[in-house]
Amino acid sequence: MKLISLSANKPSFKTIRFNEQGISLISAMRQETSSGNTYNSVGKSLSIYLIHFCLGAKCTPDFKEKLADWEFTLTFKEGDVVHTCLRKVAQSTKIIYDGEEMRSKDFTKMMGEAIFNLSETSPKLLAFRDLLCHFIRKGEAGYVQFDKFVEKEQDDTALISLGYLLGLDTEIIEKKMVLKKSLDTLTNQRNNLGDDSVLERIFLGTTNRSDIDIKIVELEGMKQQLESGLRSFVIAEDYGQIKEEADAISFQLAQWRNKLSKYRIALSNIDKSITQRPDISRQAIVDFYHEAEVELGEAIVRRLEEVEAFNQSLINDRSRILQAQKAQYEGLCNQALEQIQRLSDLENEKLRYLQTHGALEEYTRLNERLSDIRLQLEKLHNYQQMSSQYGNEIENVKQQLSQENVRATEYLDAISAYRNQLLSVFMDTVHRFYSDRSAGLLIKNNTGENKQRFNIEARIADDTGDGINDIKLFCFDWTMLSARRNHGVQFLVHDSRLISDVDPRQVAELIRVANEYCVRYDCQYILTINNSQIDAIRDELGEEFSTLIERNEVVRLDDRSEEGKLLGIQVDLKYE
Repeated sequence: MKLISLSANKPSFKTIRFNEQGISLISAMRQETSSGNTYNSVGKSLSIYLIHFCLGAKCTPDFKEKLADWEFTLTFKEGDVVHTCLRKVAQSTKIIYDGEEMRSKDFTKMMGEAIFNLSETSPKLLAFRDLLCHFIRKGEAGYVQFDKFVEKEQDDTALISLGYLLGLDTEIIEKKMVLKKSLDTLTNQRNNLGDDSVLERIFLGTTNRSDIDIKIVELEGMKQQLESGLRSFVIAEDYGQIKEEADAISFQLAQWRNKLSKYRIALSNIDKSITQRPDISRQAIVDFYHEAEVELGEAIVRRLEEVEAFNQSLINDRSRILQAQKAQYEGLCNQALEQIQRLSDLENEKLRYLQTHGALEEYTRLNERLSDIRLQLEKLHNYQQMSSQYGNEIENVKQQLSQENVRATEYLDAISAYRNQLLSVFMDTVHRFYSDRSAGLLIKNNTGENKQRFNIEARIADDTGDGINDIKLFCFDWTMLSARRNHGVQFLVHDSRLISDVDPRQVAELIRVANEYCVRYDCQYILTINNSQIDAIRDELGEEFSTLIERNEVVRLDDRSEEGKLLGIQVDLKYE
């Protein structure tokens, strides 16, 4: 795929026609004034965005608002076939490809298949837009790290896209991503199992996690006891009637025992009454007066004898009555004892029956209790099994990750010659700029517990400086393009920010290298460049200046008037 031209539906637009092979410079001139103007508003970077726009990039709100009636057309060549893609800002969800209107996502899918050999079996993270940005770095974020080409690019997306374009086995790369994602999911689920109070209530009830084993043993014992009781349980159809009879007997027993208690109290009182005697006898009274030397008359003595005789007759009558009552209560006691014995025997018989038989309601209650215990046990076992299963699956995934580590090491050993080839291209390119600095492009096996299968490291000794880092980006991009793996792209597009901090000597060498590589690999190098950067390398290039710079300026933009800008109008746009 080579770029031919970028045009618009407005006559004010400066059409850009790219050189079929070699360097194409989009230069920007700044009028020498003290106004503080910069090159930023003439359209250099906008030209790169418009290439992206025509090839399916997102349309920014500023574009829709300020360029609503604009249409842009990118003409490119795939093999020997020329294609056009026209995109209207007002209808940015559609692209007209070779005269046929299609949805933007259908266009990018088609281009992915045509330019990057993508298919239904390709890794899902591979997409035309992401892959294209490796050849047209996008925005400021694309010029910070050699292996990051768009803003906020995820590490896994960046690696699989880069690995694909370097010709690495994406199945190995994707496998580790899938395993790590699975490991993270399982680990989170296991952690959530312990932290989720709702799950704990459902599965554990009031049981603490630390007491699960103890609770299971306790419930197993209760279950066995209930199961044994239910096996020997005999349901009595007349259980209710027998229970009522037993209750009635128990009530009669209580009544008879109360009666017996009353009879025995009465007997005790009768015995006490029988043993009672008068407080003083007649003779004791007579003796008392004799001792007092008081003489009692015969009439008094006789009277005392009569009183004594009367009292004795009363005592004898009372004794006969009490003896009769005692005999009566003894008979009642014997009767009560007989009734109590009879009822006790009958009660015992009923109770023995009830103990060996049960009511259907009781049987149902015991079954419900057993079912409840079994459910509790099932939940506890399920909770244990889930926790154990998560642990087993986590260990299984970790084992697979270990196996993949071995597999990746063996794979890297198998492609050592190809890795050395990439290293050689990168080193040779770097040494064109820094002959005295060590450099390397390393592809290492990442055995850590993460999604990164490989660590791809582009190095230049002491590359912390911005200028050296920019040269590293340039060398890496050419290494990737020259590898020609899984793509049909035959161009590199760089913004002037790539060379803004680079020493003019290195910028001049960058132009030479780009020109040589374009011839060697039959490709295009498109670079936006400022007039000041051109002036800075004029002396460095010497006689080559005309050939490499002047003849390769495909469009010259300036800030002297609106007509000098890319769009030919004055408009401030946000497109990054």
